[in-house]
Amino acid sequence: MDEEKRRKIQNFISVISLILVAVIALFLFIASRNQKLTGTVFNIIIGGFLTFYWILFDIIEPILLKQFDNLTRERKIAYIKYIVIDAIGYAGIAYFVCLLGGSSSNKGIVGAVIYVVCISLKRKFKEEFIGVDQLKETEKTQQEKEKKSE
Repeated sequence: MDEEKRRKIQNFISVISLILVAVIALFLFIASRNQKLTGTVFNIIIGGFLTFYWILFDIIEPILLKQFDNLTRERKIAYIKYIVIDAIGYAGIAYFVCLLGGSSSNKGIVGAVIYVVCISLKRKFKEEFIGVDQLKETEKTQQEKEKKSE
């Protein structure tokens, strides 16, 4: 897949995610102003939002970018580790947000710490899944285009 098409797909997915974030934020703002948002409903909305976000970036995006083409056993294992660790990270964020302001204890901070730890692990396994060679090719292609445009 050429770089331009890849970039269009990534931009499209980014726009979808930004729209989703705006809709959820607006809904939560309006619902909290009307005081009709219970803790359970809030938690369900946050959980649903994070689940959709995970599906969008960890399943739909690789399918659209054709990253499953020529999938070796090692890349498949790296992908599974990547999506599981990312799901754990999102669960950590959900835990943090759901406990935010709910009690006087700092139990929610554990969720934030889990998310931060998962970020670096996720990056490592994503690079293995995508392939460092493919990332280097993409960077090289981008640099060549920049040189041509000068």
